[in-house]
Amino acid sequence: MTMHYLLTLPYLAFFALLLPRKKNFFYPLLFILAIFLNLPLFEDLSINDFTFSFIGNLSFVFLAFCTIILLETTRDKNYFLISQKGLFFLISINFLFFLTFLNIIPINLYYQDQHITLIIACCITIIAYFFDRILAILYLLTLFVYTIRLFDSNNILDYFFDLPSILVALIMLFYSKIRKK
Repeated sequence: MTMHYLLTLPYLAFFALLLPRKKNFFYPLLFILAIFLNLPLFEDLSINDFTFSFIGNLSFVFLAFCTIILLETTRDKNYFLISQKGLFFLISINFLFFLTFLNIIPINLYYQDQHITLIIACCITIIAYFFDRILAILYLLTLFVYTIRLFDSNNILDYFFDLPSILVALIMLFYSKIRKK
């Protein structure tokens, strides 16, 4: 049930990128939006419930990534905590695991034994350090969240990878390219 409320973060991050950053206008509007997303609208279902029925559980990396976007949009200066190399690594590794999940790449990484998937996640965390330190810290935090079993899933790769992470990382990569020009 907590995942329904956590779906507010992607909506807030998306609207924080679009809204003007006037402090008298910005924070109250985000607060009103967060309340509106959780209000029951149709047959006791909120917008978050409808989104959950289409998307399902989100990964912790995606939720933390949306939190980073929210923190960056509330600052006066614009700079991205995750570098372009880190965003490219995030896109490529998520896309690789998405293709293995769909069995397009016939390597069965996703449904291995729990110890093997833990080793894979630790290796990905070490490799991510060479691309971006903030992303590696985010992956370490994800390993910690997996150890305390914050979400319902028993597969560690569910904490790391999902399709919305690819989409948001692509948006942030294009957004950073546009901001630099």
